[in-house]
Amino acid sequence: MDQSAHMADVFPRAANLWKVRLERVIHLEVLPRLILSLGAQGPSETKQEQRVGASLAVLLDDFVHVLLKPDPDEAMVFVEKIRVEGGVNHAIFLDLLAPAARRLGNLWNNDDCDFMEVAVGVQRLQRILRVLSPISSGGDWGDSGRNRVLLLPAPGETHLFGIAIVAKFFLDAGWDVTQSTEYDFLDKVSSSWFDVIGFSMSYYLNLDKLAQAVAAARRCSANPDLRVLVGGPAFLDNPGLVAKVGADAMAIDAPSAVVSAANLINRQAFV
Repeated sequence: MDQSAHMADVFPRAANLWKVRLERVIHLEVLPRLILSLGAQGPSETKQEQRVGASLAVLLDDFVHVLLKPDPDEAMVFVEKIRVEGGVNHAIFLDLLAPAARRLGNLWNNDDCDFMEVAVGVQRLQRILRVLSPISSGGDWGDSGRNRVLLLPAPGETHLFGIAIVAKFFLDAGWDVTQSTEYDFLDKVSSSWFDVIGFSMSYYLNLDKLAQAVAAARRCSANPDLRVLVGGPAFLDNPGLVAKVGADAMAIDAPSAVVSAANLINRQAFV
């Protein structure tokens, strides 16, 4: 193999590695803070938050642009100005920071920004989240004796915000929530007790990988009666896939995921 061919092979692999690292940062650092902050606010929005949310939507393009600019402080100043003008944290988290993180992911996936640009934007989002919501991250949020759920995308999936939304509903319902990835969920499920593990799958191409992940989770689980919940577009299109991947039930949306998980535990209690 000549040198040019060798470099052409190396650079895509390096780019994929950086992409995985970036997704882990967004998933394990940005989203846990976002979800906890949202969960702490309660399930309903005030009229003020609704008004602020509507106004923030029109600022999203400008905010993402600021996140990618050379000045490291401009994004924080942007958000502080919104707060001074009456923006509440809940609306800022839900209607500005979360969409901005999603937009950064799209810029990366569409090759509209390189790794360094998007990594800088994510780092600035992390900084803003730390300032607005100074909570300890790490993904595992307590051992309170409440029902515990582990949530993650199916292996091979890169879309993480559906999981973030589901996690918020579980938190609002009083569950202890842990998020994970395909790289470390077996370590978590084997070392900690979870009542339910939930997977989200968008693409049929990941079906075999998910079936393997479900089987591995059951084998490794510290809870011998671990219940498996699945959701996502792939199952909405074909509910028969639930049995094919070895799951116990499916959820059609975030609120029903909480109900389905509770039903699985209650059903287990009467077996």
